[in-house]
Amino acid sequence: METLLSILTRAFARGSVHEETFADEPSPVEIAEDGPEVTFESLGISADLVAVTVANGETVPPYLVEQANAHHIALFSSAQPSPHLVDVFRLYLSRMLAEVTTLHGVFLDVLEMGVLITGASAIGKSELALELISRGNGLIADDIVEIYRISPDTLEGRCPGVLRDFLEVRGLGVLNIRSIFGECLRQQLTITCHATWPRLIE
Repeated sequence: METLLSILTRAFARGSVHEETFADEPSPVEIAEDGPEVTFESLGISADLVAVTVANGETVPPYLVEQANAHHIALFSSAQPSPHLVDVFRLYLSRMLAEVTTLHGVFLDVLEMGVLITGASAIGKSELALELISRGNGLIADDIVEIYRISPDTLEGRCPGVLRDFLEVRGLGVLNIRSIFGECLRQQLTITCHATWPRLIE
């Protein structure tokens, strides 16, 4: 069964997520009691939705369940206040649908700072990363780092799932960092420092 956030991600990608507010109108429950039949169209709500969430711990009225089933719309309820839910949805969607690119390098968690080591191939990036990991720092991604722009001035580095936990070191092969050093890995971290290791001129 899909979660609400995964449904919203797919819906947002195709432009069918809308925020509806009815601050100056009767509540849906009051409307349902006064009228013989209530539909999304009569409430001014587009039926081109993927999910509807009833917040603030309100009871889901039967007509809403009926309309959701009729239009094949996912229906959720939550005890959380609606402003909090809107903030959670916006933050989640901004992360999941952020502009993304990939970089070649090693991404580490060094003293809670995201450090991206870049440079030419065979310069020693992985060896430096292994030394930092042995000193208690954490590995996030090796070789391919996914960079997401989660806000106008914030970048977040993530590791592709297939490369998670692994570090390739010349002469040692592919190391499973989790099995060697334990829980010293993170799946993502905001980039606050970008360090480049220069190639020495021979």
